[in-house]
Amino acid sequence: MEGMPIRSNEERERLLQALIDIGQELASTVELEELLNRILRISKEVFRFENAIIRLLDPERGVLVTAAAYGYPEEVTRPAIRLGQGVMGKVAQSGEPILVADVARLPDYVPGISGARSELAVPMVAREKVVGVFNVESPRPDAFAEQDIAPLMTMAGQAAIAIENARLYDNLRSVSSRYQNLHQLNSRILQSVSLGIYTC
Repeated sequence: MEGMPIRSNEERERLLQALIDIGQELASTVELEELLNRILRISKEVFRFENAIIRLLDPERGVLVTAAAYGYPEEVTRPAIRLGQGVMGKVAQSGEPILVADVARLPDYVPGISGARSELAVPMVAREKVVGVFNVESPRPDAFAEQDIAPLMTMAGQAAIAIENARLYDNLRSVSSRYQNLHQLNSRILQSVSLGIYTC
């Protein structure tokens, strides 16, 4: 099944509860690789997508780089996408979701899954800045609907905040490790000075 048409109050409540659970689950994950795998798993289990790709923004190079994906051939995930290039590049540049009923009508479509006809991409926004793009495709035209955007934006926002937190945790851990090494070096220097000898 592709997409996630919401037809009843019961389905809306199920999805709302799932989004709450997703937020709690992602908030408890600080390892980036594990976090990305969880996001993909959620897209399968909750949103029932048959493929998904997460590209994170490299602001220095101005490109989107694949961080995690399933259902996409490896040869299409390797090349980076420039800001403004294709659907994902435009989403990253504008910070707005894009829903495409038929990619055959797009002159600058960036190849994704085999036989793709429709595409939905949403920005991953944390602290008012785009950190990446979450993208899904389908071999059917009009596979996604406007009503798919809001819940997917919610999940992408939760994921973006969790990714930024994981990066911050990793940076703090790296800084802590450097300070620990510096402290050990200082201790050895002080011990050496007290003996009249300096050894690194």
